Amino acid sequence: MTKIRESLGIEECFMLQILLGKWIAKKGGVAVLLMVGNLITKVTKSKKDDELWAKIKPIIKKYK
Repeated sequence: MTKIRESLGIEECFMLQILLGKWIAKKGGVAVLLMVGNLITKVTKSKKDDELWAKIKPIIKKYK
């Protein structure tokens, strides 16, 4: 989080925290984890990320 604060500034980081908190409150933590995990695997080119997500995703879905 400190790298984000350095690049964005304190006010922008605080706004990001508020938006993320509202998003988690609305969608739920598990749904947000699934959305972020899917986004990470789409954005990155690494096959290791895809393999790891394929193992983790079913475990997270159990708690949905």
